[in-house]
Amino acid sequence: MNEMKGAMPVVLDKLAWMREQRLWPNGLRYLWTDAFGVVLLVSLYHELQDERYLAEAEWVVAEVERVLGRPRGLRIGEAPDRDGQYFHYLAMWLYALDRLGRGRRLNEFFSVYQSGDEYDREAITHVMACTSYFPGELILKG
Repeated sequence: MNEMKGAMPVVLDKLAWMREQRLWPNGLRYLWTDAFGVVLLVSLYHELQDERYLAEAEWVVAEVERVLGRPRGLRIGEAPDRDGQYFHYLAMWLYALDRLGRGRRLNEFFSVYQSGDEYDREAITHVMACTSYFPGELILKG
């Protein structure tokens, strides 16, 4: 944990620089980068107990949905050549949504995990949207 505290100024400086350069989170949307960014913001919230990081993570999620969201799922990026989906991008995005959902329920973190959070529902919706177009079944029936 002390290593994290020692690295915090570097992380915060790099985040400030990315904002100033309009690289992230206020640059073009890119699902892979945004997923890692949401995880970073939730981690900063946990470390610093600053609600602004949680609010910013929620803003990024809303922006990703607004910019990249399509009826068949999420595009991988905003640029014209980024119209597609990769499972590892989607998996990272689902992980980020899960971390955000848990971050919003920080006081319940060590209690029994209960579904029903809006970000959990969003993650499930994306999985259903992108997998419904593939032939075969992704879940084997016993």
